[in-house]
Amino acid sequence: MVQVGDVDGVARLREDHYDYQYTQVNYSTFEWRNKYKKKLNLTKDETSVLDKIWYSSNNFVNIEYCCIEVIRLYLATMNNLKQIYVNNGSSIEIEFEEIADVVVRKHFRYRKGSNNYKHAIQSCENEFHTNIFKFCENTVREHFGHKRKITIDPYASSLDAKEEFETKLISKIAQIHLVLISKINLPDKETEIKLNLQNTTRWKTKFKEISSSFNKNSKEFLDQIIELGKLNKENPSVENIFFEGSKFIAKYNQEDALSLYIHYLDHDLKSITFDNKQLTKTIQKSLFKENIQLENFERIVSEFIHDKDLGKALNSVPKVYAVKRKKIQLDKSLIKEVQQQHSSTVELLNEFLRDENLEDIENKAELEEQIEISIDQGKMEETVSIYSKDFVFKPIHTSTLELFFKNNFSILQSEFENFAKSKGAFKNQLIENINEICFENLDDLLIEEDEEYYTINYDYYQKLLAK
Repeated sequence: MVQVGDVDGVARLREDHYDYQYTQVNYSTFEWRNKYKKKLNLTKDETSVLDKIWYSSNNFVNIEYCCIEVIRLYLATMNNLKQIYVNNGSSIEIEFEEIADVVVRKHFRYRKGSNNYKHAIQSCENEFHTNIFKFCENTVREHFGHKRKITIDPYASSLDAKEEFETKLISKIAQIHLVLISKINLPDKETEIKLNLQNTTRWKTKFKEISSSFNKNSKEFLDQIIELGKLNKENPSVENIFFEGSKFIAKYNQEDALSLYIHYLDHDLKSITFDNKQLTKTIQKSLFKENIQLENFERIVSEFIHDKDLGKALNSVPKVYAVKRKKIQLDKSLIKEVQQQHSSTVELLNEFLRDENLEDIENKAELEEQIEISIDQGKMEETVSIYSKDFVFKPIHTSTLELFFKNNFSILQSEFENFAKSKGAFKNQLIENINEICFENLDDLLIEEDEEYYTINYDYYQKLLAK
């Protein structure tokens, strides 16, 4: 290759050689293989299939349960793929070599029969196994409701190579997975908690399932939301589950709606900043028909803010609606007698009752205009910024950082754009402002693009915090 001037080819070979011998990823591959060979008690044939891939760690497959399901799917996929080729009078070796031939000639542009060609053919065939493993990982991710997938587009620069790879290999894998996906085990509770920490909006899928299957059984709904909250106990956005649950159940059961709102406050108080989201006025009007009910609930909330006693607050919710009213018992015969003897007095009584009814209507109108769950601010602890004074952040900056924190430091660009618009800002300008504030101390960008996401390096974020 040096003689023919193929500088890029030489560089690629040296890079491959260096990777194979020295990188941590490749070294860990051997440990990874040995770990799961023993754990899954793989046969000799299964072991040889697993030996064909190079493991590159990521947050998803670093969860043991997830990795096991990906390996099982990969082995089953290879077995099915082998059978498909045999049924067509071919084999994996023949098919992979044909695909690799097109990729090497069209993508790498190596002349057939050259040394570069021979080396690239072997590398491609090994790479196919790794790409199949990645495809299996994406299938498991989708089955687990983990929306962020890894990119598999190795030959994008050549349409011929890309088409050959997708038509003869990836399309067959996709068909195989339509059958095998039902055999993938769903996550256990421990895995659910870890996945919900990685993907902080994952709960929305389960919440949608719960709300869609709601059959007017509010107690069952309440239990399901609380259980969903437990599976998101490490998720910094967990309070949103209870807030949305409170909104949903409000039109079916008032007490359950208030209970879930208290659960929301409980988690909100434990978060970086106390958002104190308010239910819409429409929902609040349906929850509080009288001023006394609103006042009762405000009292419960204020006491909870002060003593943080969740059990006490939840047990107090029924008292919101346990309002005793004084009833006036009227003796009809006596009224008739009074009407005959004191008609003028009756007219005065009627006028009084009309005034009382009018006052009730006015009070109700006033409630509808002013209704809002207020919290005794005197019982709130003074808010202290968690960020170092070295970083002069405005409120919109701290809100942005909190958004990243609650999304595990990674958020879709489309979601961030909506957030920026809600604050009356442009997303690019907002990111640039924060990066400028942080650059002098970090000597690097805090917020960066990563495909469809904006991300923050966790170690950099730690440097922002006050000591």
